[in-house]
Amino acid sequence: MKVLAKRVSKGNAAQHLDPDGYLKAIARITRSKVVPEVTDELDKWQKDWTHQTKFGVRVQARGDSIITYIWAKGPNAKYWNWTSRGTKRHDIPVGEKGFLAFPWDGVRGNYNPNPKTYPEGAVVGSGPVGWVYTQKPIDHPGTTPRKFEERTMRSYRGKYKRYVNRAIREVQAQRTRLWQQQEVKV
Repeated sequence: MKVLAKRVSKGNAAQHLDPDGYLKAIARITRSKVVPEVTDELDKWQKDWTHQTKFGVRVQARGDSIITYIWAKGPNAKYWNWTSRGTKRHDIPVGEKGFLAFPWDGVRGNYNPNPKTYPEGAVVGSGPVGWVYTQKPIDHPGTTPRKFEERTMRSYRGKYKRYVNRAIREVQAQRTRLWQQQEVKV
């Protein structure tokens, strides 16, 4: 998922002499600052989760822009995607053992203070620590997308632009020093 992009100005002599190297250098410097901060921000959303996921972040020079891609990866990525991007209405079938089990507190209806899914028919019985079992499939209403990546990046956009602009100035200064050294040698 592409979430951040910053166009690099074409009015710079350093970019015209080596456009690919110039943008790659900016991307490399930006990556060193952006990746740790973005992953830390995304980890805050899931700090209390049982199934925490890891993130892939790629900063890439493409055309005249620095683009940042971010995605959930690893075995728990599906939980992140279900929560962040939401799910459609779906059925939860009965498993191989002939029943479904899920947390249930018995007072409010389930572990969620605002339940959307209830067991239909006769509940087979309560198990240990608030688990309930049912023999009928459940019609899950789906979940609303919480858009963690977009919300994180929207709040991070200003800082991202500052990092890219700082990287541009850094690369320009490095290249200016190199050109001055080359002129002195000639």
